Amino acid sequence: MTAKTIKIALCDLRHSTRGLHASQMPIGIGQIGAYAVENIEGAEVDIRLYYQVEKILADLEEWKPDVVGGAFYGWARNLTLFTLGRAKELNPDCLTVLGGPEIDMDSTDREEFVRANPHIDICVAGEGEDTFREIVQYRVDGIDPRSVDVIEGTFLRRDDDSYAEHPQRPKLPSLDVIPSPYLTGLFDEFFEQSLMPFIETSRGCPYRCSFCRQSLKMHQKVRFGTNEKVARELDYCAEKYAGKHGMRLYLADSNFGMYPQSLDAAKEMRRVQDEYDWPRYIAASMGKNAKHRIIEVSKTLKWGMHLTMSVQSFNPATLKAIDRDNISIDAMTQSVSEGTHDGEDSYSELIFNLPMETRESFEAGIRKCIDMGLNRVIIMTLSLLKGTPLATRETRELYKFKTMYRIIPRAFGKYEGKVVLEPEEVVIENSTMSFEDHMYLRKLQLILQVVFNADHFNVVRRALVENGIDPWLWIQRVLADAEKDSGSVGDMLRRYTEEAQDELYPTLEAMQKFAEENYDKLLSGERGDNLMNKYTVEFGTDMQAWGELVTNAARDILIEDGVAVAEATRICDNLERFILMKFDFSKYFDVLPVAGEKTRIQFDYNLERWADNHDLRLEDCADLVEYELSFSEKKIKAIRDTLAMGHDRSQTIQFVYRDRRYHSFLPSITEVVQAAE
Repeated sequence: MTAKTIKIALCDLRHSTRGLHASQMPIGIGQIGAYAVENIEGAEVDIRLYYQVEKILADLEEWKPDVVGGAFYGWARNLTLFTLGRAKELNPDCLTVLGGPEIDMDSTDREEFVRANPHIDICVAGEGEDTFREIVQYRVDGIDPRSVDVIEGTFLRRDDDSYAEHPQRPKLPSLDVIPSPYLTGLFDEFFEQSLMPFIETSRGCPYRCSFCRQSLKMHQKVRFGTNEKVARELDYCAEKYAGKHGMRLYLADSNFGMYPQSLDAAKEMRRVQDEYDWPRYIAASMGKNAKHRIIEVSKTLKWGMHLTMSVQSFNPATLKAIDRDNISIDAMTQSVSEGTHDGEDSYSELIFNLPMETRESFEAGIRKCIDMGLNRVIIMTLSLLKGTPLATRETRELYKFKTMYRIIPRAFGKYEGKVVLEPEEVVIENSTMSFEDHMYLRKLQLILQVVFNADHFNVVRRALVENGIDPWLWIQRVLADAEKDSGSVGDMLRRYTEEAQDELYPTLEAMQKFAEENYDKLLSGERGDNLMNKYTVEFGTDMQAWGELVTNAARDILIEDGVAVAEATRICDNLERFILMKFDFSKYFDVLPVAGEKTRIQFDYNLERWADNHDLRLEDCADLVEYELSFSEKKIKAIRDTLAMGHDRSQTIQFVYRDRRYHSFLPSITEVVQAAE
């Protein structure tokens, strides 16, 4: 007797109109699919995973799956709804199932959603593996799951138009009960398409930060799998990507490094790094506490990890309002000091427009990050995420949130003639921060990005600190000077500010109307791009003007602090030329440097020696020196390989700056002449 076959399509879709929106392997649907294959009884499971919408749209017509499941993420919310709608149009008998972070938590909102989207048969809230298995098992057994009295973890509109919402499903006891989509071969095709591995060593988060979806009670129990499973997945991925330094490893954990199990996983990662020369870079959301263990994890890894201090706010009233506790500033400072060894990166994230935050308290938070010695301070606009406590009607009213919508960067496309785009709802004003404050902080956000967060002006910052000057004063001066500048820097800041305001729409309908009428502007990048990335690239193409303005601001502050005009001018002139020598590399995006070609530049300070040795002061390196600049064939190959990564050249160049992948673009510098002045 021929076994019954159930055809399942699982999609974690990404827009790719202007570069692939997310390049990680679809870990969520991979685990759901692997669990279904192993646990569904009475049928052969024919399962296909999708991230490319064009591919699933074609298969809906030709392959005709019995069940179509959609991963519901903000960056593909409307694309997923569109695709599941097409599945129903092409095959009304197929079962459509939706689950993921974009699922509403409020019962009223849930009912409104299923009534507004009749093409969705069943919605899954919370952990999806066992719930999806049960839904499909009913289908295999010839039972319509929509008619079942209770399927835990689901809500739906029944055929009689009644609304049903069922209790939460108990959690799986361990991640080990979920088969690996790597080891079962479900992800093999994605290695061929250069997607980056995504591994989960723990699931859940014990914290209750109200802006985050992990704050919900259903996520607060943290579970792990055995280290053996993690080790086998790492080996599997490393064999595929050995020596491919551009391919990152992503971790799905909410607090990697915080638990003893994280250290065990890090030891396996180090073993793989030693054996396969991969992964060079590991991207993870680091733990909020147990910084001593996080430091140990970073030191265990061959190339370390970014040390993150995601404080979000230092304002006590704000922390209380969002139900968050930070570790003490002293503990943070100690962690930064101990963790940033051998030039490792350290940064913090701050969110503006959180409840009870003011412009003054937010700026004070930036200063604290700088004083702690962090390399970067990343500030972000508050987005209201569906299913979070901060997005409830009560919270909006309590803190007088005023919101508008903007297009998630590059998350749009035209499919079968229909423009589909993804919105995010951002807070632009609240009871303690005005829209004018919001726009000021947007400008400060850009200045911090190009002046403080990029490596380009680190030498200027260090020279100021050596003279006892607070870098925050310099950042403020750069912003003030840029606002007054009549040249290209001022023009760029004004255009950025205008676009930061123009990207906001009062309603979803207004945003959709603009996109349909101005789709060419989305395609060109004039609208709908990531402004921070877009203007950071423009900054990189105008290094001479930015270098002059930034070093002039530093010179003026030095003079005001008592440094002689001639000395301050000499210092800043050398720093400016040194910055241009190293970081004016945007020309290599179009024309590669010539291997072996050499250039010589003379300085009044041995700046390369000073930059490499933090025990030295600039005055200790006041020697006339000549440097020889060159590029080897190996460096040129690294440049070529970097530019060949990704699915869209403009996006790749943005990521060169965003992720600081520009070190292969920097020349080799050799000291050739040194003489006392």
